Amino acid sequence: MTKTISLSYSAAMAKLAVIASVGERCYSTGAINHGTDVVIALGTNMGNRGLKLHQGLRRLRELGVQVLRHSALYETAAAYVTDQPSFLNAAVLARTHLSPGELLRALKQVEAEAGRDLAGGQRFGPRPLDLDIIFFGAGSYQDEKLTVPHPRWRERPFVQAPVSDLLYRRDTTAGIGGSQIKPQFEAQRIDSSSSSSSRGSTWSGSIWASGAQDGANSSSTSGGVNSTDFIDSCSQPLPTDNPRSVINHLRAVRDVWWESLRRNGNEHGDDNSSTSSGGAGGGVMRRVTPLVNVGSAGGSGGALLSWGRRTHLMGILNVTPDSFSDGGRHSGSVAAAVAAAEAMVSEGADILDVGGQSTRPGASKLTPQEELGRVMPVLRALRESPMLRSVPVSVDTFFSEVAREAVRAGGANIINDVSGGAADSAMLPTVAELGVPYILMHMRGDPVTMTRPEHTSYGTNGVWRTVGAEMQRSAEAAEAAGVPAWNIILDPGIGFSKTAEGNLDLLRNLASLRREALDGPYATRGPYNSDRSGSGGGGEEGGFRSRFGGPMLVGPSRKRFLGNLTGRQQPEDRDAATAAACVICVCGGADMVRVHAVRKAQDAVRVADAVYR
Repeated sequence: MTKTISLSYSAAMAKLAVIASVGERCYSTGAINHGTDVVIALGTNMGNRGLKLHQGLRRLRELGVQVLRHSALYETAAAYVTDQPSFLNAAVLARTHLSPGELLRALKQVEAEAGRDLAGGQRFGPRPLDLDIIFFGAGSYQDEKLTVPHPRWRERPFVQAPVSDLLYRRDTTAGIGGSQIKPQFEAQRIDSSSSSSSRGSTWSGSIWASGAQDGANSSSTSGGVNSTDFIDSCSQPLPTDNPRSVINHLRAVRDVWWESLRRNGNEHGDDNSSTSSGGAGGGVMRRVTPLVNVGSAGGSGGALLSWGRRTHLMGILNVTPDSFSDGGRHSGSVAAAVAAAEAMVSEGADILDVGGQSTRPGASKLTPQEELGRVMPVLRALRESPMLRSVPVSVDTFFSEVAREAVRAGGANIINDVSGGAADSAMLPTVAELGVPYILMHMRGDPVTMTRPEHTSYGTNGVWRTVGAEMQRSAEAAEAAGVPAWNIILDPGIGFSKTAEGNLDLLRNLASLRREALDGPYATRGPYNSDRSGSGGGGEEGGFRSRFGGPMLVGPSRKRFLGNLTGRQQPEDRDAATAAACVICVCGGADMVRVHAVRKAQDAVRVADAVYR
């Protein structure tokens, strides 16, 4: 189909403003803006690349483009013109009422605002932000400025990989017109969400729930997305016979990408680096998470966490008097906390996790102000240490107020939320606004109620299947709030609302959880059949697969179930058991382990990495 665009630029922008207003209302009310589904590819290789993507996505939402799904983020070597910095590449599935030409003009406006020279820039050269329409509905379109489907997607792995992430397993079982034949994954979601311990309701009414739970502070730049209806609509399978759907295009991309993986294997792998602010380190493609404010308090950093080649170590720095293992050890003196942090980094910690609120069973709840009083002096002191200035720091909190202050005024780079957004309805919009990585942990109940039978019973699907399904739903809620999938790190919550056997079930089946209970960019997926053996984190998954699965953190350190297994009643005596658990995590494909004793864990995971990655 060929169509000539006659709408003037000013008229298009006026229409865009109206549509943006409608789009905002759709987000805030939970109504679904039934437009045309589109796939937009994003790329950047200039400046703070992660920040450019964050700002570009935010601007698209402000212009009324409803982002339904995000891919993972890939760092790739430059193509065509190779003498330039590596790119960050991603893709989104979105919905719009704009015509193809109007959408193109909107994307060019966002590119120009990001600093791209649209008039004299080098073809295939460096660019602060590149937004391409890959697919627009089920059909094709062409005029003098735009051709869709994009004519070069078949020759571009950096497009194929992220676009493949947008096709979910449940899409392959969608019926005619979008009616749904529920596969096992959907049955898991329904079973888990209908139980008495469903995620999202167990913190409501709890003394641990934030005052923001009433939604008074839950608005965000993406339209205040906190509607269950909107989240459910974003989670529906794509229809197969709708001219506005892109599902057949997505299937074609997946087939091409998987065939490329079959042919090339580890050629699409990555290098052995942990964080990077420059090129791809000799690798062709790797999954990454951007740290937009590492290296500068003003946000001019741009380091990356790279996934797949080695296990990252997160060192625990509790500044609490009542944590189960090290309570009081670092809470009395900021200098003592900094010294402990420096020691952990010298022993091999990649990330420091600062916590001011104990979440052990039966712990007392602090106010946000009390928690800030504990963590802010330590965060500021960490950033004053020459040794720690560029070390990524996460803040362990479920309060949006603490998260915002810790990032903006304390130099924190990551939010680690044990509630997965359930404790404070303003948390997900806050994380979306900040643009930082978000560790989303699985937990039922709160620290007072999480050991009750209704929260530790997982029904006929078993622990790992149900935990995976509930994490998937929480991740999709975060995406609906504006947190891109590439900023989400999942944590199955060892020791939280699980029995001792439940914890063992999670460790035993971690690879299965990643492969079967998760979906989209969070799942480890690929073309190899289950009878193919491989050495990469998860056995039969094949060596490349852990590199193309969503990042996962596991925190078994010194947990009570390890003490029960070994007879070690004192938490500090459980480090050998912790090291064994960390090896199991690596074998299951974990990308990061959270530990108290860094040196002992490092030795264990380095050996495990050499065997399993």
